[in-house]
Amino acid sequence: MKTTVEKNLEMMVGTEPGHMQAVLILESFAGHAGDGAAANFYYDQYTGEIQYFQNIQFVPKLIAENYEPGTFRVTMDIKEGSEKIVEFLHGKITRKAKKTIESSIKEYNKRYSA
Repeated sequence: MKTTVEKNLEMMVGTEPGHMQAVLILESFAGHAGDGAAANFYYDQYTGEIQYFQNIQFVPKLIAENYEPGTFRVTMDIKEGSEKIVEFLHGKITRKAKKTIESSIKEYNKRYSA
């Protein structure tokens, strides 16, 4: 059975719709990324499990109504092929959920930043 951090990492590295890399790719192609980008997402405020990455206008209604919004600010180094989450903005969140997402960020940065 996967931990919540492992599930979050899958959402953060996935390229399918609803995953973080899909959002970052669109930000880059649209020219909004520059040296960094924002990855908006929805999470469970009690567990910290990330449910869906996308800008609000494209989020399924059931997700938007039942989960809290958050944003990762991500710096991108195209030459190095690396990304780093440098900020986590959030809505309502329990201490446990915040710790889970922060652990997910730490593990992501450990694996994917230069």
